[in-house]
Amino acid sequence: MKNVLYFLAALIIVSVGLYYLDWNRNRLNNLAFENLNLQLTGVVYKLDKVSSFNGFGIANLRILKSNIKMYDPRQKDNYYCMVKSGKVEIYDIHVSAMSIGDTIKIDTRKKVIYYLNAGKKEEGSTIVNTDDGFYHYIKKYHQKI
Repeated sequence: MKNVLYFLAALIIVSVGLYYLDWNRNRLNNLAFENLNLQLTGVVYKLDKVSSFNGFGIANLRILKSNIKMYDPRQKDNYYCMVKSGKVEIYDIHVSAMSIGDTIKIDTRKKVIYYLNAGKKEEGSTIVNTDDGFYHYIKKYHQKI
């Protein structure tokens, strides 16, 4: 009987922990996209499909159409992209499915990204990485647009 109680207690603790992690991730995503109403179409010209950081990568796009000309959120802890001089650098989990030359559409208000995957149009959710190490990596090797 004690083993069952220990198991139930552990299960409750793990469930509460997972709920908190999901709640915190959603809160950080909402903060990152709070003042960003980016509607953008661009063509991928450079990719960094990083092998760590939970599948997130970095894609550089030449902007074809955008409602924002300049966006530099580096003062924030977590952010999705940087826009400057007709280019955008996005930090997204869908980068692993992208190829150079792909046309990407992003709507942060709807939290949606449209991209090609093996020649087929795909739709995904825009999310923000919450790993501080990821932002140290991009500050060191990227953000030169």
